[in-house]
Amino acid sequence: MRLQRMWCVLMWTTAGFAAGPFPDEWKPPSVGIVLTWEKPPAENFLKLLRREVEHIFRPSGLTLRWEAGRRRQAGVYDRVVVVKLQGRCSVQRVSDFREGSLVNGSPLGRTYVMDGEVIPHAEVDCDQVARALAEMRGRLSAPLMVAHLHARLAGRVLSHEMMHILLETREHDAADFMRPSLRLEDLQVGARLREPQITALQRIGRGTSGVSLAGGR
Repeated sequence: MRLQRMWCVLMWTTAGFAAGPFPDEWKPPSVGIVLTWEKPPAENFLKLLRREVEHIFRPSGLTLRWEAGRRRQAGVYDRVVVVKLQGRCSVQRVSDFREGSLVNGSPLGRTYVMDGEVIPHAEVDCDQVARALAEMRGRLSAPLMVAHLHARLAGRVLSHEMMHILLETREHDAADFMRPSLRLEDLQVGARLREPQITALQRIGRGTSGVSLAGGR
């Protein structure tokens, strides 16, 4: 059994959605997102993270159900994604790093591949995300902007890894948040799903019995 890692990296550089009609009698696929962490994330970080991910996937019609920490509800989903938040997930973490502390090509997130197949486990490295924001902190005037960009970048990383898992692919895309390398300048615009991606997401779970998620405390 061979376990490999794929990762989403940030390449430092200085440089509302419309979807087609859903099929008749189409039921939105459900996705359970199970968040775990090393250290409890800031409440506002989780709120903004969820908002970014839901905004990106909204055109697909997916039903996203968030289960965080040890308290989660039992349920059956078309797909389940287990995400570990590594490090300290708080905008205050940005101030702990200086400009230049991020190594070019440093991984911000990871998706795992076992025996050639993508498995439903991903990681978001909050410390690396904070380092990335420290690179542009000097050009941001409002602390609130830093908080939103911090969570937005983490949301882009999570959405990137979720696409690998939900579509069971190791492939990247030349456009938007599915590039192999994310750029900080991309945070100035909203991320978009392309029509082929929307269609593929709408088909997940077809012909399967669903994935059961046990409750926890």
